Amino acid sequence: MSSFSAGGDDPSAAELAVVTVSVAVTLALFGYIGWHAATTPANVPPEVSVTGTQTMDDGRVRVTAELYNPSATGLDTVTVGVDCGDTPITFRHVPTAARVSGTFVCPAGTDDPSVSVENWVESQGARTN
Repeated sequence: MSSFSAGGDDPSAAELAVVTVSVAVTLALFGYIGWHAATTPANVPPEVSVTGTQTMDDGRVRVTAELYNPSATGLDTVTVGVDCGDTPITFRHVPTAARVSGTFVCPAGTDDPSVSVENWVESQGARTN
């Protein structure tokens, strides 16, 4: 006999409601964890995009690029290049789902610069290109 029961052996409505809600929450939690584990991307290449440009006083163009690692694996290094000829940037130790940014300086007159991931090394040491 429980403290919620009205003295009989049958569970009360309150007990049934608590058990039902508890089971539903537990199943939902395990379902969410299973779904998340099954849909986490693995071996997805890093993504990079231009997030801003600014013309400096001398006419050169400052290009801000943002790198995103959507993979389930951290990255030891990621090299990002820009099409205007500036030196590539190498980001080190980029965790899973992290966003990092860097700045390039392009020559005066550069219009619509684009950036790309040149290569990366996953944390396990496997090189992907």
